[in-house]
Amino acid sequence: MRSLRERGLKVPTDQDPEGVVLVTSDAHWGIKNAVKAILPGASWQRCREPLRPQHLPPSSARPAPSP
Repeated sequence: MRSLRERGLKVPTDQDPEGVVLVTSDAHWGIKNAVKAILPGASWQRCREPLRPQHLPPSSARPAPSP
């Protein structure tokens, strides 16, 4: 998260309204803490939908395991 911040990721301000307002991730404590530390003011929400291959572009979908 810190490297994203160093590359320009930011939260919106009155002077610059563009930025991250919501981070959605699993409930990993490290991600939640990083959002608080690196993007103060951004909200965090737990993703309740697991990422499935049909949500990925075809080039990144993994082949089905062999029986």
